[in-house]
Parts: sequence; C-alpha cells; structure tokens
Amino acid sequence: MKIPISPDKPLTLFVRIKGPVCTREFRALVDTGSDLCVIPVEDARDMGMQNFYNPDCENNPAFIRLSNTCYFEAESLVMEKVMVGDIEAENVDFVALTLPRDGGIDVILGRSFLKNFKLTVDYEKGFMSIER
Repeated sequence: MKIPISPDKPLTLFVRIKGPVCTREFRALVDTGSDLCVIPVEDARDMGMQNFYNPDCENNPAFIRLSNTCYFEAESLVMEKVMVGDIEAENVDFVALTLPRDGGIDVILGRSFLKNFKLTVDYEKGFMSIER
C-alpha cells in the first residue's frame, strides 16, 4: 500500500481500530520513535476500553518516554485489530492519553503496530509504503 507524502508535512494516514464494542476510523501520525500506539482517552472509552492510568494498579504498566529525562507510567491497552487499507495487525498495544485535538491527528501509530510490517519512507519519490 503506497501513501503520498511530502517532506514538509508529518507522515499521516487513515487507520481503522477495532475495540471491544466498535471499530472507528482515525487520522494517524506514523511515529517510529514511539514504542506504543497512542489513542485519546475519550476515544478508548467510547470503544469499550476501561484500563487507564491508575498509580495503584499493577496490571500491565507501560513506561512512556516523553523526552530523554521525562518518563511516566500508564496502563497499556490491547486493541483487537488495527487496519491500514488491506493490511492489519491483531492485539496491538496502545496507551490512552489526552492528545491535542487541534493538530489534525487523532492517534499515533508507534512500533507496537509498525513492527508487524515493512515501512518504507521515500521522500525523493514522494511516498510511504506499508507491507507485510
């Protein structure tokens, strides 16, 4: 699957995510530097996910790095399927965080999704491809 890109814009694509109660489509930022995928808390709740950051909870903690010196702990979520075009991955780890809504990005696709595929970014030819 080839997606047109521009060197002066972030790498984005449309993705469908299946949770326990529904499947929704989001505009995603492709971020090879993120260990996990990120979904906004309110969207995760709407899709039937209930595990969120709780300092007293010891179930599946995920350590999220914001910078070289800033880490915090959040509980990981597992989405049933993540689909980009005709490719899909099952049981993908996410973390639910509050993301700014004014940036035009709904979710972040990190390595917990990307590790399942070959990702090619070719700025010279103006495309990004994701394939098995």
